[in-house]
Amino acid sequence: MTFHRVEFVLELCREHLDKTGTRNTPIDSILAAYACAVIYAAFEQRIGHLILERATVETEDPETHSFARVTVKRLIRSITVSELAGLASHFSSGCKERFRKKCTANGNAAWDAIVSNRHGLAHEDEDEGEHAQLSTLTFADVERNFGDAVAVLAAFESALAPPAT
Repeated sequence: MTFHRVEFVLELCREHLDKTGTRNTPIDSILAAYACAVIYAAFEQRIGHLILERATVETEDPETHSFARVTVKRLIRSITVSELAGLASHFSSGCKERFRKKCTANGNAAWDAIVSNRHGLAHEDEDEGEHAQLSTLTFADVERNFGDAVAVLAAFESALAPPAT
């Protein structure tokens, strides 16, 4: 599973931090939060695609496809691993169980850290000003978490695969 935009942003941020010697500074925190937002946006888009693909596999009906697209947009917002499991359960308890079995504690923690830190950037209170904490992660943490979080997405994709006929 490749995420070209994410890889580009990670490389750009990494190069900037290294060239400017700003690791473990407020700039590192800002770039970490930005990277989390980019990663989560890519994951959210992929989740939506997976759900639409699975929900509409049996029909060419444009109204069903339209309904599924609108529903996905409304359901997928700041989605944690627990909420991913809930989405899988809407297909069947078997989907949820397959998802849970393929997830690891490290992957779950990585995913939820990315979502949480992305949420901080997206919903920071303007009145907090210089006291606002953009990210509890460093950029190095985000890079490590990205790989583990991709495994959660792969587990979700695998769990949603239609049963072999």
